[in-house]
Amino acid sequence: MAKLHKHMIVHATVDNPPVKADERSVELWLEGIVASMGMEILRPATAAYCEQLGNRGMTADVLITTSHIIIHTWDECEQPFIEFDVYTCSELDPQMVLEAIQRFHPVKVSYKFLDRYNGLTEIKLKSTLWQRFCQLFA
Repeated sequence: MAKLHKHMIVHATVDNPPVKADERSVELWLEGIVASMGMEILRPATAAYCEQLGNRGMTADVLITTSHIIIHTWDECEQPFIEFDVYTCSELDPQMVLEAIQRFHPVKVSYKFLDRYNGLTEIKLKSTLWQRFCQLFA
């Protein structure tokens, strides 16, 4: 049996970052991602908003039976941004990850899709997947 340890790390500047009042909706959003990816929740999502000057934003996570999904946001910057992290020791569809962040109206997105089991090898998106990705942000 092949060992699967897929990790997708996304950095995106966004037009619609979550604010303090969005804590519960972000928790539900994370749990919805788990369901849509066919994964199983190990510990329900939690979100907390940090009001510290220079570090204002939200951190939210959900533990899944195969690892975790985490988002960090910063909303006080001229161009707010998010860091989104999905790690699992099972299959991972990068398109679903990219579609999930549409909620925050991404302006510019960069990512790394890694195979952590095999030396942190970068996994390149197939050309059709790359085309769909580009359409999301066109």
